[in-house]
Amino acid sequence: AWATRATDAERQSGSAFKPFVYLAALRAGWKPDQIVVDGPVSIGNWSPANYNKKFVGRVSLTAALVNSYNSIPVKISIDVGRKAIIDAAHDMGIRGELESWAPMVLGTSALTLLDLTTGYATFASGGKQASPYAILEIRKPTGELIYAREKNAVAPPQMESQEVIADLNSMRGAVVKQGTAKRADLGFAPQGGKTGTNTNYRDALYIGFTAHYVTGVWVGNDDFSPMNEVTGGRIPAPLWKE
Repeated sequence: AWATRATDAERQSGSAFKPFVYLAALRAGWKPDQIVVDGPVSIGNWSPANYNKKFVGRVSLTAALVNSYNSIPVKISIDVGRKAIIDAAHDMGIRGELESWAPMVLGTSALTLLDLTTGYATFASGGKQASPYAILEIRKPTGELIYAREKNAVAPPQMESQEVIADLNSMRGAVVKQGTAKRADLGFAPQGGKTGTNTNYRDALYIGFTAHYVTGVWVGNDDFSPMNEVTGGRIPAPLWKE
């Protein structure tokens, strides 16, 4: 059952989706150190608030991701368009269908943990598109090798410049050192990631990477019932660290 939860169960990714929004921003020329304003923003009659119901005003783009402010991804979507965000996610290897309505920038699309982790694996590999696989090799009963992934797999395409990915990964490294994922801090670099918490605490996630591994952690209930105020930083991040 655990494998099915990772490969088949679709859950809202919450703020764990935000790195794809920031990727679209970096692609459009935004910079990690540029100043943005965390404040009220509306699309139609939708006006998202932050987790603590407060706005902080002027911050760097990096700080906006570190603290997971909700207004900035919305402002990015107004600037670059939601199609650019969807394209960025799909370029990183996300295969699931992404919603096109305004709140999608806050992670309302239902994705599997495998799909979301695949996107982060592309970040971790410097922009080379990751592709999930389960089979390493196939042999005949005689031992003759029919297929070996190491030899037969197609080289992954470079989907984004290493410079843009490096900027994004440095921002996500700051999430661990200064932001919502402090409980995932291994004490060495490179390391980065992002927490995610679904509405009413139904899902909590942390997807993180080091130089060698990418791992996604999800906690929640199979019946979609809420948890007791479990956030991505509270349980998934320390689980990831373990």
